[in-house]
Amino acid sequence: MTGAQSVDLQEGDETSPIEITEADRAALSLRFSREALATNGAALIGSVSLGLFALAEGAAYAFAGLASGGGAIHSSAAITLTVGVTCLFIAYLSAFKVGEYWPFATGKTTPFFCLIDGLTAGPVQYVLENGGITSNLALEEDCMHFASLKAPQRRGRYLYWFRGCNHFVYRVCRDEAEAERLHTEAKRLHATADPNGFDMRAVDGWATATVPAARVHAILSADAKNRGVKAPEVRPVLTTIGLTAGGFATLLVIALAGWYHAQFNSTRAALAVFAVTLAICVIIDLRIHARQLPPWRHVGGLIHGLLRGIDWGKTAARCDGAGLHMQRQYWRATLSWDAIETVDRFDGHMLVTTRDGRKIVTPYLLDAAQHVKSSRLERGLGPWHNPKADPAPQPQKDSLGRWRPILAWVLFFLLALSLFNMVSAAPARAELLRDPAVPSWVDTLDLEPWDQTTDPGVRTPYLLYDRQILLQDGGYREVRRSMVAASDRGFLENAGQISLHVDPSSEMAVLHRLWIHRDGEVIDQTDITFTQLRRERGLAFGYVTGREEHVAHILGLRVGDVVETIWSVDATPSIFSDEFYSAIYPSPPGEGAIGRTRLLVPDDRAIEIRVPDRFAATYSTTQGEDMAEHIWLRTGEAEDTMNGPRPASWDVSNDPVQVSTFTGWSQVVEGLMLAYRARPNLLPPDLQDVVTAIAQETVDPDMRASLALRLVQDRVRYLSVSIGEGGWIPRDPATTWTSGYGDCKDKALLLVSILGKLDIDADVVLVDFSRGRALPRSLPTPYAFDHAIVRIRDAVGDWFVDPTSVLQGGVGRHIRIHDFAFALPLSVGSYGLVPVTEQGLNQPTHEVTQDFTFHDEGEIAAELVVTESFWAEEADARRFSYEGADMATFRDDYEDWYRGRFPGATVTRFEVEDDRDANMIRLVQTYQLPRAEFAEGGLWTDLNHFGYAVAGELRELDEDEVFAGPTDFGDPVHARHRIIMRNLPAPLTAPGHVRFENDVVSFVRSGAWDAETSVWEYAWELRTLRTLLEPGDEVPWREAYAEIDNNDHYRVNLHRRIGEVRVTQPVLAGLALNELFLLALFAPVIGVLWSRARAGQISAIRFQDEKRASVKT
Repeated sequence: MTGAQSVDLQEGDETSPIEITEADRAALSLRFSREALATNGAALIGSVSLGLFALAEGAAYAFAGLASGGGAIHSSAAITLTVGVTCLFIAYLSAFKVGEYWPFATGKTTPFFCLIDGLTAGPVQYVLENGGITSNLALEEDCMHFASLKAPQRRGRYLYWFRGCNHFVYRVCRDEAEAERLHTEAKRLHATADPNGFDMRAVDGWATATVPAARVHAILSADAKNRGVKAPEVRPVLTTIGLTAGGFATLLVIALAGWYHAQFNSTRAALAVFAVTLAICVIIDLRIHARQLPPWRHVGGLIHGLLRGIDWGKTAARCDGAGLHMQRQYWRATLSWDAIETVDRFDGHMLVTTRDGRKIVTPYLLDAAQHVKSSRLERGLGPWHNPKADPAPQPQKDSLGRWRPILAWVLFFLLALSLFNMVSAAPARAELLRDPAVPSWVDTLDLEPWDQTTDPGVRTPYLLYDRQILLQDGGYREVRRSMVAASDRGFLENAGQISLHVDPSSEMAVLHRLWIHRDGEVIDQTDITFTQLRRERGLAFGYVTGREEHVAHILGLRVGDVVETIWSVDATPSIFSDEFYSAIYPSPPGEGAIGRTRLLVPDDRAIEIRVPDRFAATYSTTQGEDMAEHIWLRTGEAEDTMNGPRPASWDVSNDPVQVSTFTGWSQVVEGLMLAYRARPNLLPPDLQDVVTAIAQETVDPDMRASLALRLVQDRVRYLSVSIGEGGWIPRDPATTWTSGYGDCKDKALLLVSILGKLDIDADVVLVDFSRGRALPRSLPTPYAFDHAIVRIRDAVGDWFVDPTSVLQGGVGRHIRIHDFAFALPLSVGSYGLVPVTEQGLNQPTHEVTQDFTFHDEGEIAAELVVTESFWAEEADARRFSYEGADMATFRDDYEDWYRGRFPGATVTRFEVEDDRDANMIRLVQTYQLPRAEFAEGGLWTDLNHFGYAVAGELRELDEDEVFAGPTDFGDPVHARHRIIMRNLPAPLTAPGHVRFENDVVSFVRSGAWDAETSVWEYAWELRTLRTLLEPGDEVPWREAYAEIDNNDHYRVNLHRRIGEVRVTQPVLAGLALNELFLLALFAPVIGVLWSRARAGQISAIRFQDEKRASVKT
C-alpha cells in the first residue's frame, strides 16, 4: 500500500526492515516516563502543599467562626476547605500517576505501548506518503492519515506522532542524522496533506456503510454480553452531557432575562461559573477527540465518543485471500486472516476482533467468516473461537465506577467557583507588567544631573514631570516619566513610595523604568515587587470606580538620590473610544522643576486645540511625515507667597489647554442620547401603581412633578458603580427601582421615565458642579461633566431638579437647585448648552425668635420660647438631619446649650414642624428659667443677648489676604434673629439702631420699647449681596465682618432696687447711672495721673542737672 509520492523510511532498502527491539522500547519508555513522572510529581507536590495549607486555613476560619458564638462556619472557611479538598483530590490522582510511572522512569520495567505495528514487536517497514504514515508487518498493514495526527516531533533518534487520547505512534531510526532528515520530510508532508483525510471515492466496489457511534456502542455491549464481561457504562456520560446542556441553558436564561443589569450577587456568580466550567470541559473533550471518534486501539476511550450522536462517517471494507481491507476517512488498514481472532455479525455490521484484543466495526462481508475459518484450521485451531471458554480478563474494580466523570466535573466546578469568589472578594497581590524597552516614539528629555552639594536650596522633590500621548485607533497610549529628588530627610518619604493608578476596565499599565540615580551611577529596581490595591476612596460617599493602585516601596533609598520612573498606559475609553479629549496642565509643582506635555496626532485625525490667554507655558509644534507633534513646556518658578483664597475653579485663570477630536456638542448628545431616552412603558408594575396614584391625587403638573421627584429622592438611595461603561451609561429604570439604588444618571433616567408616564415633558441634562460657568469656554467633550439632573419643560419655560438631592421640599420652580450655570440636554433637538436658572428667595432662609416672658414672683423667673425656622436649602438640610434621628438627643443638646447661657434652664417642649410643600421646617422649644439660678448667674444685672443666627455666618478674611481673581466666598446668607422680652421688671429704653450696607453685605440691628405693654424687642438681620467676590472686595468684606462682630450681641440690666430706685437702670445708650458716673470720673482721674507723671519727669531732670553741676565743682 503506497502513495503517489512516498519516502521509504529505510532509505530505499525495502528488503531490510527495522527490528523494533526491547532495547528500543525500553529507551523510549524511559524518556517519556521520566517526563510524565516529573509533571505528575510537580502536580503532586504542589497540590499537597496547597491542599494542606488551605485545609489548615479553612479549619482556622471555621474554628474562629464557631468560637465567636455565631454557630455557623464563615464563607471564607467553606471556600478554603473546598479548595483544600479539591487540591487533595488532585494530589490523590497525581499520586496514582506517580506510582504508575515510577518503575518505568527508574528502568525497573518497560510498559507496553500501543504501537502502530500492532500485533508484535518484530520487523516493520515504514513509508511516509502524501496522506499519512504506513507500517508494514507480516500480518498487518496500517496507515494513519496526517489529519488524525499532530505534527511530527523528534527526540534523539526517535520520531513520533501524537494522536487522539494522548496515544502516539513512533519510529526508531538508526541515528539522529536519519531521524532529523525524516523529521524534516515528515513535517513537509504533514503540512501539505489534505485535511479532509483519505479520498473515500477510491473505494467504489467495496462494501460501504455509515457506522454511527451509537450503533458501535450497541454492538460492543452485545459482544460484551456474549463474552460474559461488563458492558461499557453509559449513564455517567449521559449525565455529564445533561449537565453541560443545563449549564448553557442557564447562561442563555441569564442573558435573555437581562439579569446582567441587576446586582451580580453570589447566586448569579455561581450560575455563570457553572456555565463557563461546563463549556471548558466540553471544549477540552472535543479538542482531544475531534480528530478521531473513537480511538481505534483503546476500547476504554471509546465511550467518550459514543453518545454524542456523531457518525464515524463512511466505512468501506472488502476481503480477498490476502486479508481484510478497511478504510475510513482518517485510517486504512489490511489485516491478514491470521491476525483476526473472530468476526461476528450484528444486523448488517461486522465486529472484527484481532488476536491482540482490538475490536473494529465494519460493513458485513459474507466471505469474511469463511476466510477466518480457513485460517484457524491452517493454524491447527478449531474453526470457531468460543468467547465464553476463553473470556476476556475482567478489569480491576474501580471504587469510583460510573460516577468518576460526574465527580471530576463537580470538583472542577467547585474549584472554579472557589477561585472566582476568592479573587473577587479580596485584593490580590500581582506583579505589574514590565517592559524595559521604552516605546520608540517617546522622546526622552535629557536633564542635567542634580547635585545636592551644588543645588542645596531646591525646595521641591519633583524635578521632572513628563507626559507624552500618542493618539491611535480605538484609544491612545500615554507614557509618564517623573524624576523625584530626595533632597532632604523630609522628602525621603515622598520619593520612597511609587504609586501607579490604573483603571483596569479600560487601561493596561506597563512599567518601563524604575531607576535610582546616585553619584553618577544607576541602580535598576524595575523588577521590584508591586502590591496591587483597590482603594475605593469615595466608598463612604457611595462612589465606586474600580480603579486599582500599584504600590511599591523603593529599597535602600538615601538622601541625595533621584528616583526616575517611566510607565505607560494603553487606554481604550469605555465610551467614544475613537475620540480623544484631554485637559493639559503642564505646570510643574515647584521651583526649578520642569513640566512637559507632548502630544502626537496622526495626520488623519482632525483635532482642535484651545489655549487660554493667560496660560504660562512655551508652546511649539512640528509636522512630521505622518503626524504632528505638539509640545507645552514650562519651568517652575518660585512658589507664590500671596496669602488669600484662590480664584474659583471656573475662572479663566484656571483654564487648561484643551485638546479635542469632538466636532461639536451635537456629537456628544447623539452618542449618549439613546441611552438616556425616557422609558415610561418599561416601568415595573409596582412603580406604575405608585405613578397612577400620583396622577389621581392631583392634576397640577408642577405638583405631579414635585411628587415624582420626592418619590425618586426618598425611595432610591445613592450608590454609584462607575466601573467601565457604568460611569457613563445608566441602568434601565426598572433595574434602578427594583434594586433601590442608583447614581445621578440612574435616578435622572428613572425620574424622566416617571414624568413621561405623567405626560410631563422632561429630559436628562449633564452639568458640572465646580466648573459649570466655564462650560461655554470648553471644547465639546462628555468629560466636561460630572453630574446629571433633569430639565422639566412647560409653557412658562424650563426649570431644573436634582433627583440626587435628598428629602427636598417645595413645589415646582420653588424647589432649590445648585448654581450649575450651564447644562447639556441629552434629547432630540437639543444640541448645545442651555442656562440653568434658579429661583431666588427674598425672605430669610434662617430665622430665630427668642421670646422671654418674665414672672413677678414664683420659682420661675421667666419662660423662654424659642422658635427656629428654616426655609429653602436650609430646610432641606434640616429635614435630612432630622430624618430618622434620635430627637431626644437633639433635645438634650439644645437643653445643654441653653443651660450654659441660663443656669438651671429645663426644656418643657421640643417639637419639629415640617411643611414640605412650603419647604419650611420649624423647631419650637420652651424653657423654664429658675429664679434662684437666674439671680446667682448675675443675669438680672447682665443679661447678654446673642444673635447666633447671624453671628459667624461670614467667613473671616485676614488682613493680608487678597483675592487673586473671582472667588466663591461661601454660600449666600440671609438670616434674622429676634429677641422679645415681655413683662419686664423695670422700664427700658429703646435700643440704638445700627444700619450697615456696602457692595457685598447688608446688616441691620434695630429695636423698640413699648411702655404700655412692657415689651422690649431687638433684632438682627444679615444678608449677603454678593458672595462672588472680585479683587478689591477685600476691604468692604472686612468692614462688614467687623461691623457684625461688634454688634452681634446686646447686654441688658434688669436689676430691681428697693423703693423702685435703681442706680443700674439704663438711662442713656443702654448705660445705667453708675456706668455714666464712672464714665464722667474717668477724664479727671486720667488728668490728675497725667499731671503727676509729668511732675515726676520734671523732678528727675532737675535732680540730674544738680548732680552734673556737683561733679564739675
